[in-house]
Amino acid sequence: MLPTVAALRGKRVGVLLGSNREAFARSKWAPAGVVIKSFWLNDELVRSLVAGHIDATLQGTVEIRKALLNTAVGQDFDFLGPAVSAELLGDGVAIAVRKPDIALRDELNHALEQLRQNGDYQRILKPYNLDEPVTVHDG
Repeated sequence: MLPTVAALRGKRVGVLLGSNREAFARSKWAPAGVVIKSFWLNDELVRSLVAGHIDATLQGTVEIRKALLNTAVGQDFDFLGPAVSAELLGDGVAIAVRKPDIALRDELNHALEQLRQNGDYQRILKPYNLDEPVTVHDG
């Protein structure tokens, strides 16, 4: 089964409440018959998946690896199909600050740029296996 609307029709997919993944699933998949279940906490979502109350989850690679796939309980779970990609899902991470906090925003941007330039950014990301390809299974 690939993560397509046709393959997911009638399946229960868990997402985190208020996330961009919830917005994507509700706008793109729910109208086609995919059952979207929203969870307040990632722990609740993972427990529901392990218990079989949902069939799949739509999450970021790092968060689902840490919460499930890299644990003893997660050995029977894996990524399925190609990564889901859409404008609504975004293409990175962000830090939110209040709009009037321009000085703070500029300081954060400067600090992040320094981390990138001196190599610390790559060192910090290394344990999260972001360069490691996602294992894809389509059957």
